[in-house]
Amino acid sequence: MTHSPQGNVSRWIDRVFGVCAAVAVAISLGGIVGWSASAPLLTSYVPGATAINPTTAVALGAVCVALCLVRREQVRRRRRAVSRTLAAAVALLGAYSIAAYLFAIANPFDQLLFGSLLQGNRIAPNTALCLLFLGVALLALDGVGRGSVAVCQSAAAAAAIVSFLSVAGYAYGTRWLYGVPSFIPMALPTAIGVHALAMGIFCSRPRQGAMAAFTSNSFGGVMARRLAPAALAFPVGLGWTRLLGERQRLYDAELGVAIYAVTTSVGFLVLIWWCARKLNALDEARLAREDELWESAQRIEDLYNRAPCGYYSLDEAGMFVAANDTVLTWLGYVREEVVGKLRFPDLLTPAGREVFAYQFPIYKQTGSVDNLEFELARKDDTTFWVLLSSTAIRDADGKFVASRSTVFDITERKQAQAELQRLNEALEDRVEERTAALSATNRELRQKNDENEMFVYSVSHDLRAPLVNLQGFSQELAASADELAALWQANSASPAAIDRTLEILDEDVRPSLRFIQSGVMRLSTIIDALLRLSRAGRVEYQWERVEVAEIVVRIVDSLQLSIAEKRASIHVGELPPAWGDAAALEQIFGNLLANAVNYLDASRPGVIEVASLPSADGDAGFVTYRVKDNGVGIPALHQAKVFQAFQRLQPNLASGEGMGLTMTRRIIERHRGRIWLESVEGEGTEFLFTLPAAPAEGRAETSAKGDLIHAR
Repeated sequence: MTHSPQGNVSRWIDRVFGVCAAVAVAISLGGIVGWSASAPLLTSYVPGATAINPTTAVALGAVCVALCLVRREQVRRRRRAVSRTLAAAVALLGAYSIAAYLFAIANPFDQLLFGSLLQGNRIAPNTALCLLFLGVALLALDGVGRGSVAVCQSAAAAAAIVSFLSVAGYAYGTRWLYGVPSFIPMALPTAIGVHALAMGIFCSRPRQGAMAAFTSNSFGGVMARRLAPAALAFPVGLGWTRLLGERQRLYDAELGVAIYAVTTSVGFLVLIWWCARKLNALDEARLAREDELWESAQRIEDLYNRAPCGYYSLDEAGMFVAANDTVLTWLGYVREEVVGKLRFPDLLTPAGREVFAYQFPIYKQTGSVDNLEFELARKDDTTFWVLLSSTAIRDADGKFVASRSTVFDITERKQAQAELQRLNEALEDRVEERTAALSATNRELRQKNDENEMFVYSVSHDLRAPLVNLQGFSQELAASADELAALWQANSASPAAIDRTLEILDEDVRPSLRFIQSGVMRLSTIIDALLRLSRAGRVEYQWERVEVAEIVVRIVDSLQLSIAEKRASIHVGELPPAWGDAAALEQIFGNLLANAVNYLDASRPGVIEVASLPSADGDAGFVTYRVKDNGVGIPALHQAKVFQAFQRLQPNLASGEGMGLTMTRRIIERHRGRIWLESVEGEGTEFLFTLPAAPAEGRAETSAKGDLIHAR
C-alpha cells in the first residue's frame, strides 16, 4: 500500500503544530503555577535567571487559544471572532508595553497578577515586541489577498527570530542576545513559548506564502524540510559545545575555532550526502513512476486512438481541441487538418448544423447530452451517420472548458432502417393498391347489383305494357277471328256480312296487328339496349394518347344539320389530350353533345360550350372536361336519375330509350374517371367529367381492341 507524499507532509505539520501548542500551554500554565507555588524552576528554568512575568504567561496562553480556534481555514464565525478578540488584546498589550518603555510611563498590566511577589518583574521590551508581532500575525491570519499572508508570516518570522536569539543568548550566556541593557531581559520560558507559537502560526497555514516552499512535494520542499532543522540546530549546538570546551580550558580559542570550522564543514557534508542520497532515491522512484506513467499513458493513448468508437473534444466555440485516430479515419482527415482548424458544424450537413446550433448552448448549460444523431461529411464529400453522447468538462468555477464526446458509426443501422422503411412503404403501397382494387371491385359489384336491380325493374316495367297490349290485342284478334268464322260458316254472303267483315278487318284486326307490331318493336329495342349495356363492361379498350379537340371537331361537323335546325351555336375551348380509348372517348362526347342539342329550348337560340377546367385537388393526374348548354334544364328532383337506364325525363323532345347517359357513365368509370352534372330547370345543364391525362403507374392498359357500343 502506497502513501501520498502530500498526506505525509500534512501529518508531519499536524504533529509539529501539536508540539508547539503543547509547549506554549505548558509554559503558560507552568508560569502561573510557578508564581502561585513559589517554584522558580517553573518560571525561569535556570536558577537565578529572570522569571516569566505572569501577565506574559497569560498572554502566551491567550495566543495559543486564539491560534487553536482558527487552526482550520473553515471555522464558525463565533470562533473566529473570539480568536480575533484575543489576538487584538495581546497586540494591544505588547504595543502599550513598548510605549511605556519609550515614554517612561507606568505599565499597570504587568503588575496585575501576583503584584506583591513580582519584586520589579516586568514585561521585557523584547517580550512586548514579540507579543505585538504574535497579535498582528493572528489578526492577519485569515485576511484576503497576498498582502495579508505577507503581514502574517513576516510578523511571525520576526517573533521567531527575536525569541530564537534569546534562546541562543541563554545558551551562550550572552545577555545582549536576550536583553536590552538597563532593562529587564526576556525570560527563557518566554523565549521558548514565543518561538513555539510563531512556529505554530506557520504550521496553521502550511500552503501559503513562504511556508509553501517547505511543504511542497517538489525536490526543493523535500530538501528544505531536511536541511532546515539541521541548519538551525547544528551550528547553534556546535557553537555551544565549542564555547563550553573553551570555558573548561580544554583547548584555546584558535583550536576551538578550527574544531568548529572543520566540524561544521564535515557535518554539513554528511548532511548534504544524506540529503543527496535521499533525493537520489526519490529521483529513482520518480523516474520509475514516470516510466510507469509513460507506459500507462501510451496504453491509454493507444486505447484512445484505436478505440472502436470515435472520441473528440470541442472548446466553447465548438472548435476541435482533440480527436482520436478512429474518428479521423472515418472523416478522411489527418489530425493537423482538424484540431484547431475545424469546428464541428463544418463537418455537418445543413440539417445537422441547425440541430447543433440549437443543442450546443443547452449542452454547455446542462453538461450532458445523449444519443444525438448527426450526418457527418467526409473529406471526399461523402457522408455517414453517427450517434453522439457527451459530457462537459468544467473548471473550478464551473465554467465550461471542453467537451468529452463519444460517437459511434451507425451508417449500417441507418441504411437498415431506411431499407425497412422502404419495405414498409412498399408494403403499405401494395396494401393500399390491393385495398383500392378491392374497393373498386366492391364498388363495381355494388354498381352491377344496383344496375341489375334497375334492369329487373326496368325490364319488368317496360316489358309489361307491350305484353299487356299483345295479350289484349291478341284476344281482340281471337274474338274477331271467331266472329269472322261464324259469319263465313253461316254461308252468309249478304252484303251486310261482307260489310261487317270489312269493318272487323279495318277497325279491329288491322289496328290490333299494328299495336302488336309496335309492341314487338318496342320489346326488340329494349332487348337491343340491354345487350349493348351488358357488353359495355366487357369491351376491351386500346389505350393511347387521344387528341380530344380533334374528336370534338368531328362530332360537331356530324351534328351541323341538327345544330342548324335548333338555331344553335357550339363554342369549343381549349381541350387537352386524354389517355384512353379513342372510340370510347368519341362516344362520350357524341352522347353529351347530341343530348345538349336535342334538349335545347326552342324559345331562344341555343348555345353549347365545350371546354376544360382546372382539376380539383382530389383529381390530380386527370383532365376535367365540361359540356354546357342553355337548354330546358333538369329538375332537381330528377337529377339523381339521369344516369339510370331507361330514364327519359322529356321523351317528347327527342327519341331514344334512355340509355345514352348510362352508357356514358359506364365508359368514363372504366377510364377511372367520374361524371357529374349541375343543372337549373329552364336555364340549362352542365355535364362535367374527368379522364386520365397519362397512364396509371404500374398498370398495363393496352389490350386488343374489341367492339364499341354506340348509344343514343
